[in-house]
Amino acid sequence: MTHIFISYARVDGADYSLRLYNQLKAEGIAVWRDQHIDPEVDFSAEIEEAIEQSSHVAVIITPDVKRRDSFVRLEIGYALILNKPIIPLVFAGGHRPIQIINHTYINFADWVTGYAQLLQRIKNPAVEQVDPTTQREFELAYLQEIGQRYARWGDLYTDLSATVHIEAQKEPTVKVKAKVIPWLDPEHDIYLAIDHRTDAEKGKTIKTETLDELREGLRQYRRVALIGDPGAGKTTTLQRLAYEYASTAAESESSPLPLFVRLGGYTGEDFTVFLEASFGGLRLADYLPERVILLLDGLNEMPSAHVKHVEEWLRKHPNVAVIVSCRKLDYIERKLPLQRVDVSPLDLERIRLFMGNYLEDDDRERLFWGLAGHDARRAWAWYQQRVKSATYYTFFNAQDDPGYSWVPERKLLDGLRQRFSEEAHHLPDMLDVVKNPFLMQIVMEIFIRSESGEPPRNKGELFGKFVSLLFEKRGKPAHRPERPWIAEEIQKRALASLAYRMQRENKGTSVSMDFVRETFQQVEPTQPADALLYFAVSASILDQTDTVRFSHQMLQEYFAAYGMGEDLPKDGSARHYFPSEAWWTPTGWEETALL
Repeated sequence: MTHIFISYARVDGADYSLRLYNQLKAEGIAVWRDQHIDPEVDFSAEIEEAIEQSSHVAVIITPDVKRRDSFVRLEIGYALILNKPIIPLVFAGGHRPIQIINHTYINFADWVTGYAQLLQRIKNPAVEQVDPTTQREFELAYLQEIGQRYARWGDLYTDLSATVHIEAQKEPTVKVKAKVIPWLDPEHDIYLAIDHRTDAEKGKTIKTETLDELREGLRQYRRVALIGDPGAGKTTTLQRLAYEYASTAAESESSPLPLFVRLGGYTGEDFTVFLEASFGGLRLADYLPERVILLLDGLNEMPSAHVKHVEEWLRKHPNVAVIVSCRKLDYIERKLPLQRVDVSPLDLERIRLFMGNYLEDDDRERLFWGLAGHDARRAWAWYQQRVKSATYYTFFNAQDDPGYSWVPERKLLDGLRQRFSEEAHHLPDMLDVVKNPFLMQIVMEIFIRSESGEPPRNKGELFGKFVSLLFEKRGKPAHRPERPWIAEEIQKRALASLAYRMQRENKGTSVSMDFVRETFQQVEPTQPADALLYFAVSASILDQTDTVRFSHQMLQEYFAAYGMGEDLPKDGSARHYFPSEAWWTPTGWEETALL
């Protein structure tokens, strides 16, 4: 049965939606549009239910739809999740969002003609998307895929602070014409004599506070290494940039196309072929050097022996814009001739913004002070009683004098403020842990789904609860009569062995399915290896394509730490992780040991 859901922007689409609603209803077609829902409240269950019951979603595209916080974008996103046929109805000044840029649209410049075409589309939903035949249509299909994949970061991304290290200008040791540089052998003495340093610690620095400022810095320097701690938000930032660049390229044929690639999947083949495999069927050569932006994620996730291939490719293509992400510790030995940008941890304000992207104010306050710990909550309650209009900001930053210095709560407050000011804005208890965006995201998942409404008390509990949550909510529901559930502890042991072996054998972050099956069979010979892999993928702990990888490197290190914990008691020595004769050399086990 035909049932049309009408999505529209209240600011400039209400009249169109009402006219369409009345006209469809007069034809006897079931139709739904929200009329009484408060536009100030969040995306409601009533709208979700209406989309679920619809056979088609008609989207009225007006200029206000372009607004970043438009409800229309949320409705489109939910319809895509449910695979509902989406029909864009484009009115004057409207531009299709990137998520449906390749959907066949109906021009409503003339209402009569547009309405007749809509009735035909309702009868024939097979023409929902354009079947690409031209170069531009192939580009739009690729850009739409990026838009759909990373659309969530349009709403949930929290701006990160970053520092750009700009090296003081100096004359190069050898001056070479630009056209010659790509042909110099990187091992040749002449090449080695050229000064390629662009991110030395000396020289001035520029701090960026927002994505717009960071994007402007990337536009200015064009070839950038995005450096940060594990889970600092490097991948998320690249994905958000991919979404932004794709949105721009969808509206302008002259704008460059983003190419997001996970370097952990590189195995040493021709690097151009590797890049092209993620380019939606487009030929990379057609877009070099000016019409593509490379977003290369996880230099630290590839074996160090392959880094030279990346450097060689960048050297041969000096005019291609590129952003490479890497962990701070690993970049010491994998440094590339790129401008360095360091991603900073979340500060106090950004932690609260992050929470506010997900939670109502009351729940945000409960989570924030729950993570702050008992002493901070005690001092906060006391502070609120003595200071009018007390805020979290004044609590940590103010130079006020709210009570006698000998009062226990005042001593707690003074101690918190002193550490906050003297120790790089140290935050109390678990708040200091969630300065890491990935760990903040995990806390949000646990907090939202927990029955107690209490946040984790430490990092070990944080990862333990998160893994258990993934098994319970995503892994376990995937069991079938022919594929019964395997106990969580057995799966943890298998995953710990996999992560530990990948780390020990320096496999990077991607391995073959045969490698996974062999590892699982060795540690759990009574369990089917394919079933263990199936449940780990279902739980979103592993990602499986042509190869297998942990969904986040910090998860890989958590399970490797689990395996390290099993191994250390055997001889009580950590020498094979950190040889005493070269203790200063990074071995790759540093982050694992910390966990």
